Amino acid sequence: MTTDSAPRMTLLDAAAKHVTVLYATSVREIRNSSGPGQLGLITNILQTLAFVAAFYVLFVVIGRREAGLRGDTMLFLLSGVLLFRMHASVISRVSAAVAANRALINYEPTKSIIFVWARALAELYEFILASLLIIGVAALLKGGVEIFEPSGLIAPVLLAWLSGVGFGLIFMFAEAHLSWFGVVGALYRRILMFTCGKFFVANAIPAFALPYFWWNPLFHAIDLARGATFVNYAPKHTSLDFLAGLTAIALVVGHVLEARLNRNLNHART
Repeated sequence: MTTDSAPRMTLLDAAAKHVTVLYATSVREIRNSSGPGQLGLITNILQTLAFVAAFYVLFVVIGRREAGLRGDTMLFLLSGVLLFRMHASVISRVSAAVAANRALINYEPTKSIIFVWARALAELYEFILASLLIIGVAALLKGGVEIFEPSGLIAPVLLAWLSGVGFGLIFMFAEAHLSWFGVVGALYRRILMFTCGKFFVANAIPAFALPYFWWNPLFHAIDLARGATFVNYAPKHTSLDFLAGLTAIALVVGHVLEARLNRNLNHART
């Protein structure tokens, strides 16, 4: 009679193993996307800073200084441009997760979801780092930056990020099966840019035009973030419940499609 002496992995052990793998993969993703050492990461942050600075010059020099909201023009732009850049970037990075790591996925039975969340966490890390640096630079140049309710920014920022992950998962599955879907993804990002409200406030949009913007999760995230940033602005046409519900639906659908894609990859290996 033989007994199985191999130790069984508990649920906690399995969770710890997955967290360790996810952490290592996220670090690898940050290093790969940023280039060698800290120089690449600084380069990415400087690119974000240049992106915001370009919009600031365009916004102020042309004369659209107020945009229907009294307050710091730099914070107005940051609350829109940075969230838009993060949302669009996380969609791009997540949708390309399998294609970028196909060699590793084919090498061993590694779940593609690890690479998806590694890329998503890398994007969030770079967003937070860039945001803190830009706000710090703005505070030094302007002698201080006043944010009405900093804790109120947590939910819009996380939901903007998570909704990007959800849509990225859906796009990843679609692009793996439909060669032409990349055009649809590019079109979505263009429409996203014009309907996210990064250059105007939702309260100033006429009622007849609201349906063209209301479907966009980023439109809600940016407007809610501005409500937490400015003491004299209260969002009237956007909803945290809608944003959270749409994000949850996108994540559930995205993970179901990712699981199916991962099964297809495992069958292809065997």
